[in-house]
Amino acid sequence: MPGIYAFADEASSSLVGQIAAMLRNHMQGLEIRGVDGQNVSDISIEKAREVKKRLADNGLATWSVGSPIGKIDIVKDDFNAGAADPHGGGGGGLRRPAVPRE
Repeated sequence: MPGIYAFADEASSSLVGQIAAMLRNHMQGLEIRGVDGQNVSDISIEKAREVKKRLADNGLATWSVGSPIGKIDIVKDDFNAGAADPHGGGGGGLRRPAVPRE
């Protein structure tokens, strides 16, 4: 759906603040990245369902998902290490974020 979307965690780390900022600026939704101080890739499925419901209750949609992958200093950091495991857990890197299904 065409519209104006933004990384809401630029306005607030809390979901309540993010929703308020999106509504105050007449946005149709957000590019979800951080929710209540957590990266979206780290939230539980229960939290993802809660976020989805609260956004829908406020007439907002999620346009895209922001990722911590590739957030490195391209001069100082080892790109291959970050690509292999962006979360530092030794488990291979790319994880599927929690996406609630109806």
